[in-house]
Amino acid sequence: MQEEWIENASKKLRSKNYEVEGAVEDLLQTICSYQLDPTVHPIPMEDIIRLSKYYNWSMYQALLHATKFSLNQMKERICGRSSGSKKDGGLKPFFEVEVFLDGDVTCLKPSLTDVQRSINQAASAVLKSTKKVQNWN
Repeated sequence: MQEEWIENASKKLRSKNYEVEGAVEDLLQTICSYQLDPTVHPIPMEDIIRLSKYYNWSMYQALLHATKFSLNQMKERICGRSSGSKKDGGLKPFFEVEVFLDGDVTCLKPSLTDVQRSINQAASAVLKSTKKVQNWN
């Protein structure tokens, strides 16, 4: 199930990346094919390349920001921190743990090891979903 989620998220990210890349290529083609007045100098190729690199960098920054935001949101939910605003309506638990007392023995279900494993898998899934998004060209 986790692998399926990762693959679906990865496909969506790659698809959006291709869409933005295609839109930037269309923009550059429109700019290059526009008939300028003969007195206006043509746009230098290095400016065209620089514009493409700028949008590629912006896409990378957006992906980086989204990944950091997702991991920070997960951290806030796990640690139980609230932003303090009333609009969040209080944090919903990220997971539930039952505590059993049997004399002097305390038992958690799921165990702390299982909880940690789940947290690690969730963080890993967020990171793996971005792994196959490639730079343009």
